[in-house]
Amino acid sequence: MSEKRCTKCGETYPATAEYFRPREDARDGFRSICRDCEREANTDWRARNPERASQYVLDWRKQNPEKKKQHDADYRVRNAEKKKQSDADYRTRNSEKLRQYGADYRVRNPEKRRQGSAEWAAQNPEKVRQKSLDYRMRNPEKILIKNQRRRTRKLSLPNEYTAEDFFQAIKYFGESCAYCSVQVSECKKLYMDHYVPLTHPDCPGTVCGNIVPACPFCNSSKGNRDAVEWIRGKFPDRANAISEKITAFLMVDGAVFRSNE
Repeated sequence: MSEKRCTKCGETYPATAEYFRPREDARDGFRSICRDCEREANTDWRARNPERASQYVLDWRKQNPEKKKQHDADYRVRNAEKKKQSDADYRTRNSEKLRQYGADYRVRNPEKRRQGSAEWAAQNPEKVRQKSLDYRMRNPEKILIKNQRRRTRKLSLPNEYTAEDFFQAIKYFGESCAYCSVQVSECKKLYMDHYVPLTHPDCPGTVCGNIVPACPFCNSSKGNRDAVEWIRGKFPDRANAISEKITAFLMVDGAVFRSNE
């Protein structure tokens, strides 16, 4: 294998593209200085001429789009971990900017967004299932609202209730069941109960004037029965107090409900 001496540092290296950059008009096909010296010279030039260097890079990218594309692809392969960390750092520094960009893109491209989401879901069924499960675990109240609204829409009734409304209801009843007063810490979960059942002809719908928090036992026991009659049968000693407290709550936000005692 022939050798070549760098005219700048004086070191001798094998005359290959590993140590010298190719040059078509050179007698041996390579530049006269080694890659290390050329790299050092380029770095020094860019430091002394930052604006010219930036413009040169921009011009080269415009004139050589395919080479730029291949160069970037090769770089990502050679520096996979470095690129991954760089992308993560960028997302961390520009989280708000990226969030706004994503929101603007979705507004400008609704069809592309829907198509992209559908294709991703089709290709990642397990991830979709896990994502849905995680969301349900993190947002039980929102899932309750969604389910109740779906039931209400089927009956063509008002469905204006929100998760914030339910939080306020739970707070009003001291984080306990509106009927038996058991604490949520004991029953683990409070359900949205329609005081006037959805099946009742006078039901106002899923609205503030018709929803109270109920423990699993009371929610299941009451079912579609008339609330006042059920309370009287279930809690004969406290029926009036329970009904009065619930009715007072339902009337707080201008609820139209009046019990037919």
